[in-house]
Amino acid sequence: MNHSVAVFGRSAWTRACLVLLSLMMVPALAACGEDPNARFGTSVTTMDHDPSDTFVRNVFVDDSWAGEGGRGGKTVCCISLPVRWHQGLQSKVRWERCEPYGKNCQWHEKMVSIHRYDEVGMAWLHIVSDDEVLIIPSMLGPGHPDYPGPDLPKKDFFKR
Repeated sequence: MNHSVAVFGRSAWTRACLVLLSLMMVPALAACGEDPNARFGTSVTTMDHDPSDTFVRNVFVDDSWAGEGGRGGKTVCCISLPVRWHQGLQSKVRWERCEPYGKNCQWHEKMVSIHRYDEVGMAWLHIVSDDEVLIIPSMLGPGHPDYPGPDLPKKDFFKR
C-alpha cells in the first residue's frame, strides 16, 4: 500500500511540475509573439507564366534560393516573412531567364510588394513576365476560387 501511495505521490508531483513549467512558459511565449520584427520561414513554389520558349532557372528571394520556375509542381524551403504583414512590405526577387539548353541566360532583379496575408500555408511566387512578379503568401493555392493570384501556368516546357 505504501508503494501505491509513493507512485501516486510521484505522479502528482510530476503533474504539478509540468503545470508549473507550462505556466512559466506562457509569458515567455507571449513575449515572443509581441516582437514586431519576428519572422518565420515558409516554403515557396516558383512558377513561370511567361509564354515564350525561355525558362526561369534560378530564383532568389532576399538572397535565399527559391528554386526554379515551373508549373507549380516544385516546392522548396524557405523564404523568410514577418509574422505580421504591414503596408509597404517588399522583397528583392532575382531570377535567371534562359533560352532552351541554358543559352543566353540573363539575370533580372526587382523589388516586389508582398501580397497581404493573415495566415500562411506557404508562399506562391509567380513570374508573370519580366516586369510582373507576384509573391502571395496564402493558405490557399492556385486553382482555388478564392486564391488572390493567377492559376497554375499553362506553359509547355517541352514544346520545341
